[in-house]
Amino acid sequence: MRIAILWNQWSGYMDACARALQSLTDCSLDIVYFERDPRAPYDTSAFFQYSCNVLTLDEIERQVLTDPYDILLICSWDTPIYRKFAVSASGRSIRVLCMDNQWRRTPRQFLGIAAFRLYLRNLFDFAFVAGPRQAVFASHLGFHVSRIIEGHCSCDDSAFGWDLCQTHSNSSFLFVGRLVVEKGIDVLAGAWARFCEEHHSSPWRLTIAGTGPQVELLRGLPRVDLLGFVQPAGLPAAMRKAAAFVLPSRFEPWGIVVHEAAMSGLPLIVTNRCGAADYFLCPGLNGYLVAPNSVECLWSALNAFVELSPSDRLFMGQRSSLLARRRTPMTWAASVAQVLMRTYKLRN
Repeated sequence: MRIAILWNQWSGYMDACARALQSLTDCSLDIVYFERDPRAPYDTSAFFQYSCNVLTLDEIERQVLTDPYDILLICSWDTPIYRKFAVSASGRSIRVLCMDNQWRRTPRQFLGIAAFRLYLRNLFDFAFVAGPRQAVFASHLGFHVSRIIEGHCSCDDSAFGWDLCQTHSNSSFLFVGRLVVEKGIDVLAGAWARFCEEHHSSPWRLTIAGTGPQVELLRGLPRVDLLGFVQPAGLPAAMRKAAAFVLPSRFEPWGIVVHEAAMSGLPLIVTNRCGAADYFLCPGLNGYLVAPNSVECLWSALNAFVELSPSDRLFMGQRSSLLARRRTPMTWAASVAQVLMRTYKLRN
């Protein structure tokens, strides 16, 4: 079996999924991706420690035209060169659109649906979606329910799974992400400032892993540790030093970091705009679901968490870990294999 993954920016979690795919299917695997995003400068030197070919766009184009793949996994429909490859592979390869964007009923999405159905629907055979919100979006794009596969996006369970015994003794909240408006950095700064005013002698700290233009909102706040951008290899250690994970995003299509935090056994404090909360957060059981744009809601959740007993915090972490294991790189790979099975059934 020959599989090609056509991606934008390669990352640690996609690397883990690609390894699992090859392990499960014993496929010949070709990968192409664009240069790294300066906002998330991953060091790719630790990736691709398995049997695969990392190709240029010219090389992958020649392969698509001359030697068809069984499956093309394509990260989005808005990359012109990948759309060109999808056209070239029509009738020769199974073309899978991988989606993490959730259905939000925005005017832009309605325009996108019209354009997709008119010009792009025939470029893809299946939609591989992260969760239920993404599945709804795929159905609006015109994919029949039999051609929507759920299970896209998984963290590296081998990197983030660990012994939870020490979580109850840590005294820090962790945020991981770009420091930009859509991540709710201003809300986080406001809630933390209020928390520190009311708990001025508390040992609790806020750790920030990430870079971006809104870093200045956090500088000068008490008990804030700015780590800068943390490479994937260093993120598990940062998770282990935290007691809970906080993500006050105004919009988060999926949020793989939510899965990473849950896999690390961290209770979660995230907004209802985070797609991954559908899978990995049960409010009250392993964390708190908060409203976006609300300093009051986030502050209340921080307060509620620090008032828990150590045993209750440990219980929350254990539940996070159990929920996280609903999805792994191997289940991601199994979902890709399911595309082949569904194709066989549809053709027969």
